[in-house]
Amino acid sequence: MKSRIVAGIAGASLGYLAMKNWCDRSDMSSWDRPSYRDSSVSLTGGLTTAASLGVGTLATVPQGSSYPALIAGTAGAVAGWIDDHLEDKFPAKGKGFRGHLGALKEGKITSGLLKIVTIGSGALVATAFKNFSQVGETHNGKPQSSSTLTRLAHTGVDSLIVAGSANLINLLDLRPGRAFKVASFCVLPWALRVNDAQNLGYVVISTSALNLSTDLEGETMLGDLGANALGGVVGTVFSTTKSLPAKSLILASIIALTAASEKVSFSKVIESNKVLSFIDNLGRK
Repeated sequence: MKSRIVAGIAGASLGYLAMKNWCDRSDMSSWDRPSYRDSSVSLTGGLTTAASLGVGTLATVPQGSSYPALIAGTAGAVAGWIDDHLEDKFPAKGKGFRGHLGALKEGKITSGLLKIVTIGSGALVATAFKNFSQVGETHNGKPQSSSTLTRLAHTGVDSLIVAGSANLINLLDLRPGRAFKVASFCVLPWALRVNDAQNLGYVVISTSALNLSTDLEGETMLGDLGANALGGVVGTVFSTTKSLPAKSLILASIIALTAASEKVSFSKVIESNKVLSFIDNLGRK
């Protein structure tokens, strides 16, 4: 187990360094965007994050959750790239689920709607692979079979957790460093104990640590590409929880926070709380 953790951390570092070197050597001016302070910031933080997650996760193979994480992370990255770079090519724009669904009612497709479909499809494939490719859990060294209905129930909840996490991390990525801090905090319980997602937890934490400094300094930002990829892997970690009631509680929390984001500003809530504000601003230039 420890060797896989080391491999995951090394893989995340290698993926980050390789992609950062490629970005530094290439003309990435088309990836520049205005930040919340109206300064120029590069979306290449999403590329280094996705590369770090991808190579780090590959290094943890054949861990059971590695392949689902790769699928979910890749789907999130592709969906995010569409929204980051192709938004203006669609006939309509929308904000939040209501905006995208409202445009659809008018017969118009937004980049956000295509992103939702891509992330949702990736989450479903990833969790179906996780729940149906494994023979079953073991108890006292003996395999325990699960009914098809049970696996379908887990797959349904898992897919919503993965897709919801990808979206939620993106919603939280409104200030430098925030998404990385939240992602690391979320996977910490899994990283601290021996379980199927322990290695993935370290990959997420390593990826966050590697990318955090340039994000906090305002040099790079995740964009939808990086945030959705990061959230997809975090969601995969959540989905390794064995108890269906526990998974349902995680899903309910994600849904509640997502619904709240439609009416409440996360930034204002964080700024109004001294503890949350201190953590959120820690290291930010």
